[in-house]
Amino acid sequence: MMKIGITKNTSEKGIFSAYQGWLLRFNPVIEFHELSFQRNQPDEIEQCDGLLLTGGGDIDPKVYGRGDGAAHTEGVDGKRDGFEFKVIEKALAKRMPMLGICRGMQSVNVYCGGSLHIDLASSGFSRHDDAEGKGRRHTVLVEPHSMLASICGHERGEVNNSSSRGRSCRQRAGGQCKVGRWSC
Repeated sequence: MMKIGITKNTSEKGIFSAYQGWLLRFNPVIEFHELSFQRNQPDEIEQCDGLLLTGGGDIDPKVYGRGDGAAHTEGVDGKRDGFEFKVIEKALAKRMPMLGICRGMQSVNVYCGGSLHIDLASSGFSRHDDAEGKGRRHTVLVEPHSMLASICGHERGEVNNSSSRGRSCRQRAGGQCKVGRWSC
């Protein structure tokens, strides 16, 4: 039986079961392990075959050298950042497949030495929320010949931005990271 570790998202109730439901559509016999910084058990990833890093609050900009960015962040939790970096380290050591959703993808990038644009609008990008601050759907471009393109079979798609922020994005890819999709 496949075992998937899912990091706990503290910003939205019920989101863990939504991630489980989504994964069960692809494989109805997955066993899930909730990886929680509150319980501080990063070694539980050792029991897993794959890792799903969830969304949530912003990563502390100090971690990627942007001590000036605190005014543009929401939901920063240094304990979660540190916990997820330990889990990523262990998953990389095992060459474990990982999927990062929103903050999760940013965590992998920052762990690998990358950086983020803290505020999309001031960095010249369009925000991914509407005028009322609610999330919306937006287009993503999948890098041709990437692993993601080979898995999904498409070079363009649409994703939901369920957060009200839609603010930060990858600035510089970290050492081991390869960009597989671009947001429009």
